[in-house]
Amino acid sequence: MDSLEIRPLTARSVVLSTLLGVHPPRLPARYLVRVGDLFGIAEGTIRVALSRMVAAGDLVQSGGTYALTERLLARQARQDEARLPPTRPWDGAWEIAVITAERRPAADRAALRQAMSTLRLAELREGTWLRPANLTRPRPEPV
Repeated sequence: MDSLEIRPLTARSVVLSTLLGVHPPRLPARYLVRVGDLFGIAEGTIRVALSRMVAAGDLVQSGGTYALTERLLARQARQDEARLPPTRPWDGAWEIAVITAERRPAADRAALRQAMSTLRLAELREGTWLRPANLTRPRPEPV
C-alpha cells in the first residue's frame, strides 16, 4: 500500500485556522508569522497571505493586528457551536431514535448516518441511535 501523501497547509489556511481558533479572533502579524513558522512557512509568505486576505475582504487590519471580518466571525460562531454545543446538566434521560425501515438503498443509509451524526446521535446497534439528553436544542421533527 502506498503511503498517503499529505499536502502541506497553505499560508492562508494557517492564518485562517489560527484566527478561527482564538477568542477574540484578532492577532498581531508577528504572532501569525510565528504560527506560520511552526508549519515551515516563511515570514514573507505569511505576510503576503495577510495582505491578500485583507484585499479579498477576509481580514481587517488595524494597528498591526489582523482580525476576521463579519462573514468569518459567523463561521467561527458556527464552528464553536458545532464543537461545543450548549448543554444543560444531564438528568439521566436519553434521546433515542429507532429506525424500522428495511433494505434502504446505500445512498439513503449514508444520508441517515449523516443526519444522525448531525444530531450527535451514535448507533448503539443496527437501527437504534441514542445520546444523553443534555443538549439545549429544539427537538427535531420526526421523519
